[in-house]
Amino acid sequence: MELLTIIREWIGSNDPQSPSVFWLCGLAGTGKSTVAQTISEELRRDGQLGASFFFSRDVADRKNPLLVFSTLAHQLAYFHLSFKASISRSLERYPDAGHSLPRTQIDKLILEPLKGALSPVTSVVIVVDALDESDDVSTVVDSMIYLSSNLAELPFRLKIFITSRTARNIQSQFMLPSMSSISRTFFLHDIESSIVKGDITLYLHHRLELMANQHGIPLPWPSESVIRRLANRAGDLFIFAATVVEFISQESSDPESQLEALMAENEVADSSAYAELDDLYRRILGKALPTGDGIAYNRFRDILGAIVVLQEPLPIDTLGALLKQKRGTMNAVLSGLHAVISVPLGDNQQPIRLIHPSFADFLTSKQRSADDRIHIISETNHLRLTFLCLEHMTTSLKSDICSIGSPSKLNSEVEDLKERIERYVPPHLQYACFHWTVHLSRVKPYEQDLLQQITKFCQSKLLQWIEIHSLCGRLHLAFNSMMRLENYLVRCQSIEQRGLVKDCQNLLLKFYEPISRSALHIYHSALFLLPKCLLFQALHSELHQGAMMLSRRPYLWNPCIRTLYVDTRHVPSRHTSSLALSPDGRHLVSAHIGALRIWDVTAGTCLLTLHRRNVVFDKVMFSADGSLIVSTSHDNIIRFWKSDIGEEIAQLAHQNLPCIALTTDKKCLASGGSGMPVRLWDPESIEKVFEFGPASKNAQSLQFYSQNELVSLHENGTVHMWHFDSSDPTQSLNHFEVTALALSPKGDCFVGTKDGDIYRWSMKTSGKATRAHRFGSEIRDLVVIGVDDCIAAAVEDGRAILLGDNWNGAKLVPLAGHEEDVHSISFSPATNILASAADDLTIRIWYWHHGAQMVYPTTVDPCCIIHFVLSPDNSLIAVIRDDGELKLFTVEGQFHTSFDYHYFAQKKSSMVFDFNALKLSVKFSPNGLLFAFQSRNGSISICNVVERRKQTALPHQDEELRSIAFSSDNARLVSGSAKDVVRVWNINTAQCIAMWRTGEYGNLRSVGFSADGSSIGVKWSKSASICKTYWDANSYAQLQNSTLEEIVPIDSGRFFLEGGWICHIKPGSQDHEKGRRLCWIPEDYRAQRVASYQTAFCYNGLVVAVGTREDRILIIDFSKALLN
Repeated sequence: MELLTIIREWIGSNDPQSPSVFWLCGLAGTGKSTVAQTISEELRRDGQLGASFFFSRDVADRKNPLLVFSTLAHQLAYFHLSFKASISRSLERYPDAGHSLPRTQIDKLILEPLKGALSPVTSVVIVVDALDESDDVSTVVDSMIYLSSNLAELPFRLKIFITSRTARNIQSQFMLPSMSSISRTFFLHDIESSIVKGDITLYLHHRLELMANQHGIPLPWPSESVIRRLANRAGDLFIFAATVVEFISQESSDPESQLEALMAENEVADSSAYAELDDLYRRILGKALPTGDGIAYNRFRDILGAIVVLQEPLPIDTLGALLKQKRGTMNAVLSGLHAVISVPLGDNQQPIRLIHPSFADFLTSKQRSADDRIHIISETNHLRLTFLCLEHMTTSLKSDICSIGSPSKLNSEVEDLKERIERYVPPHLQYACFHWTVHLSRVKPYEQDLLQQITKFCQSKLLQWIEIHSLCGRLHLAFNSMMRLENYLVRCQSIEQRGLVKDCQNLLLKFYEPISRSALHIYHSALFLLPKCLLFQALHSELHQGAMMLSRRPYLWNPCIRTLYVDTRHVPSRHTSSLALSPDGRHLVSAHIGALRIWDVTAGTCLLTLHRRNVVFDKVMFSADGSLIVSTSHDNIIRFWKSDIGEEIAQLAHQNLPCIALTTDKKCLASGGSGMPVRLWDPESIEKVFEFGPASKNAQSLQFYSQNELVSLHENGTVHMWHFDSSDPTQSLNHFEVTALALSPKGDCFVGTKDGDIYRWSMKTSGKATRAHRFGSEIRDLVVIGVDDCIAAAVEDGRAILLGDNWNGAKLVPLAGHEEDVHSISFSPATNILASAADDLTIRIWYWHHGAQMVYPTTVDPCCIIHFVLSPDNSLIAVIRDDGELKLFTVEGQFHTSFDYHYFAQKKSSMVFDFNALKLSVKFSPNGLLFAFQSRNGSISICNVVERRKQTALPHQDEELRSIAFSSDNARLVSGSAKDVVRVWNINTAQCIAMWRTGEYGNLRSVGFSADGSSIGVKWSKSASICKTYWDANSYAQLQNSTLEEIVPIDSGRFFLEGGWICHIKPGSQDHEKGRRLCWIPEDYRAQRVASYQTAFCYNGLVVAVGTREDRILIIDFSKALLN
């Protein structure tokens, strides 16, 4: 009661010097949450509770650090109308703020909106309970400190009440000077035992008196001596008193008999803090546990063990369905455990949960439980739940589980999606999908039966499992689950199953965008675009249900999974000077002029932009655990950042542009630079701890290969190795003039470059070098990746990263795609993710594995594709290239024949193309036997496709063609030139049989025959309007007041490409917004962001071809998909 008085006085204080934060900490079971709940109820009653968040390790949404501040902001919006208006305006400006990192949420959803809000009449208090039960305690504590440190900027008094256990990582942060000056700390164990005992005595009096009245027990009951004994046994643990009350009041029990049985036990002689509590737990379990070792006993242990290791609490029916137990069995087991497990009565939708985490700690500790019959072995229960989850998923998962039907609908467009999920994806199946790999990760490998179950699941249900994640908006969790699954298969040495999982990871990374928006596009986009991988082989029978790939299917995945573009609205310069992947491969930091950016690698989105105006950032790196980002810049300052919230926590001034390295334990930072010796610093105190000798001057690259050993590369090409106990190098290489340096992941060797060659030095061979690879070009950056020490090199005069498979000089594999020189690369061994930055202002993300390469569908020679045209029967494709050649290929990619083409050869120097003219000046005849285009000499070439030869030439003179078209009988051809001259040709005689001029000079758009061949239509532009004129195809007289429908088959609108989606609209419709989304095309098949090139796209009937300047053409038959 004294504690509550202290807290109330803190809340009611108007003293400006009064701290804004109250931190209550203590051991487990000392009543912190009870105090937080009491304070919250009082604040709500008095209209002062702005928001609250109660962490719980049992509930997924209540332990997620990304949900804390968005939840607080939501509640603050309903506390005060002015808050709601300000927060709503902020959400309109930053719609993705709720999904950002915690610091961004605090800035955009709390601090910035509340600065402009009207002050409320009363003080406002936020309550946050049990920080220690968060999934990421460090992130939450840092974020709470950031919020607390900025409360003074608000126009009104906002206070925060926080509770947690006395964990060292929490206590050290709250004890920092910056935090201690604005907070009050109260340790529960500092309260005198007599005061705690008095509060526990009051609690027991109150609860037992209520119980006596409910059961008609005459008062006083129990006696004062009994109350004192119970309070003495409780010590400082409120949880003991609460459990005693629950034990005495259990259903179908006589409270007096229960109390007598409890008091009949002698007090425990053990003096440990939890001795009495553990004895009480054993007594409760001893009474509830069935006798013997039969079926009832095993069921009891199975149900109790599952409750202990569940990743989130479940309602009784859901848990019963997951464990395959009937309701009666569940009730029978739980009926004797109400003192330690909360079982909502009459509400089957509320989850059952442990009343206090100390009960799980007791059960899983062999020392504390002290009885094999009640001791819970966590791994055994994780294994059993893994089997059950796999069984449920293998039995119940299916494609389009929610019967959405149309793949054109995005998840957000399915109005009753929530109801469909509730109907078709029961809660126990959702639990299995989201958590089975967590249980799997706690199991030892080599369980043969389990491996067989996993194999069955991987071969049949992987895609359906991903579908559930998309439907429920939790796709971001699927990649982490696959990483856990892959790690387990690695431990089991299961090669084929691991290959399936890696294919699924590739699929998710490459098609994350469409799958996250539309669950069914895992089948309609990702599935039919699979290369011939293990997943393709396992699912081959399902590939023929919709769209069909006519072009050659690649054999391997394209290792480039994503391209990131820097938004110049938020960053002054798009140029990326340096980049670094986090150790777990989930995030990437890029350095620019004026800002650092933190990216989500899986989703390809920017999470946070760290602005520093006019600062030219140079190098950037993550610490080994990913918690810190360290940057250097041209203002000679080394900056330290919290990677989770983007907060700059320290600066270190340094002469000249520094190079840096950080030990894996983050306890030592090395810095060097031009004219400066290498120095060692304590990152926490920013104090120099050691300085190496003169030989360490002019370092341009530093890397640690142990906690106290360092390798340095210097401006003159010398390499030195150092140990912390000496100011002189332990070893030097001064005759190779190395220009780039990289350390192997194992730290047993390093590689360097000289004159385009890569050399390897072993730490154990006294500097003896072995040439590993010869590039022949200067190398700008270098990393060593993988367990086999593969090499990745950014080559200065090339647009690719080159990789070698091992030290034996295996064939180099180019990772092509960048348009300009690659200058920075980074690798994450945890995920096999490689990132590269180039002068083309892009960052590319690669999913690398040994031998990675890509055989692209329908690949042409290394010249850019400008346009292509499909033959009427869709068996051939004509490709116009930037070298002035026109080539014909089969749709499978086999070369057919080639011709000289006029258009690009004439226009190449200008780099400006009329793409409509390109589309219309190359045509197949209706029967597909002839092919027409303009040759270099200006004539129109008519080629025989079957005989692969030029059949005739129409003397068109030296005029640029705008459009040509065959008649339906294949006997005539009409052409329109850039000078607005229309000619009609007899193909057999190569004679011009009619000619006239139409429209205005240079504005002819297209020409064509009507379907019956009786009319010729001409489309031309005048000012801002499009004009159409019609001519008799026999007399060639102009037709007046014609009512003919449009006869020029231009831009019919049946298919179009928008935002990566190939869409289809029904004939006659002109509304593209209502087009049916058929499939999403990866970036590989879409044009780059270069103004002079556009995506080549054409269709014939229900066959679509799409490609880019990178010689990739994808040909898809949608006939089956559109019939469904």
